[in-house]
Amino acid sequence: MKKFKTIIAALCVAAVALMGTAVLASAQTDESVAPYVIDLSNESFFENAVASFVPSGGKGAVEKASSHWTQSGSTVTRKNDTETADVEGNYAALYFNDCYLRYFELDARVKYGQRGLTGIIFGKKDVKQRHIADGNALYFLPDPCVELKGSTLTAKKTSAKFAAKGDSQDGGYYALKLVVCADYIKCFVDGELKLETEVPEELIGYGRLGLFTANAAGSFSGNVEIYSLDARGNRIAFQSAVLTEQITVLNDSAEMEVGGESKKFDYAVLPENAANKNVRFCSENPDIATCDLLGNIHALKAGSTEIYAITEDGGFRAAVRVTVTETKPVLSGITLSQNNGEINVGEKLYLSAGITPDDAENLGFRWSSSNNKVAMVNNGTVTALGEGECTITVKDYNGEFSAECKITVKASDEKKESGGCGSSAGAVAPVAAAGLLLVVSVIVAVRRKKENV
Repeated sequence: MKKFKTIIAALCVAAVALMGTAVLASAQTDESVAPYVIDLSNESFFENAVASFVPSGGKGAVEKASSHWTQSGSTVTRKNDTETADVEGNYAALYFNDCYLRYFELDARVKYGQRGLTGIIFGKKDVKQRHIADGNALYFLPDPCVELKGSTLTAKKTSAKFAAKGDSQDGGYYALKLVVCADYIKCFVDGELKLETEVPEELIGYGRLGLFTANAAGSFSGNVEIYSLDARGNRIAFQSAVLTEQITVLNDSAEMEVGGESKKFDYAVLPENAANKNVRFCSENPDIATCDLLGNIHALKAGSTEIYAITEDGGFRAAVRVTVTETKPVLSGITLSQNNGEINVGEKLYLSAGITPDDAENLGFRWSSSNNKVAMVNNGTVTALGEGECTITVKDYNGEFSAECKITVKASDEKKESGGCGSSAGAVAPVAAAGLLLVVSVIVAVRRKKENV
């Protein structure tokens, strides 16, 4: 019985070990498929890698690998640009020349300093939105400039941080395995599953692989092994690709007019046999000028902006400074809402001025009256002051063109009713006299009646 229990225990241990191996592999491993191997001790390593450096808030550019990386034996190390404990605000990458994958399994040895190993990056163009795990870190990753379609994964599901190792413990290196397929992303550290998240397949795009550090000076050692996977995570034969190394523009500036013809964004993706020559366009200020999917620049408003062409592979940029002007037609005349007007004293008349053509540049109008005692004008409002005639004139700001309106001012209606028949006092006097005579006549009649009685 004891022997039987021992056998059962041994079988259980074996089963657990097999399950652990299956979890670690995260796929059906095909031993006949050879990995893509990067030998970090190869003297020609830098010749087979594309170096890119993105300062914090800056633009990515191709550079010499020696600017931010060193090689010693089988170790490649990111330089500390600031000569302080940590590299601040800079992102440096060494992309493997022909490694351009969508799903993959990657094994590497990673050493990191004071802050430890934080996680992985996989995603959008904005560095702050690309982190699957938060914080500063040292990463192996798909191209950080690849823009995923859809929302970014949340850091909360995948955050994990591992303290820096001492040199006596595995030489200070972590064994890092990263597995990416259509259903999930998994990260194993020293054989243990540490990060795992489900990923909608449409969020994962093709990208280049390489060494990448974000705000960190770290080291990679030994050989890097990369398997190409299918959507379900099964290993398949690796197919190399020629990666984009840069994008150039034929003219780095353009002058345009509002309403004028569009201009083509002329660019070239290099090398000529690059596997992916797709680019996207964006404008620094889309209110001034925009660029459509075909690379046609459209001027919208006077001003200056930069239009960028950004490669889908590598995120390399080329810019065109676009200056947009708005030329107005030349003024050829002025018009008035009416040429003649008749008003009474105390009344107002409103005149409006226009220009020909109506889209010409207009700096304003100047108004005047030929006789301010008859009528005065203020910004087109005519006020009648006295009987008579005068001419209201409007001119453009520079006095080159003018238009006139003849104004006739008549007496007010109240003056007409009273002034035509003498004064009001003269009219009242006869009425008062007649009334007085009637009163006297009545008194005399009353007295006579009393006497007769």
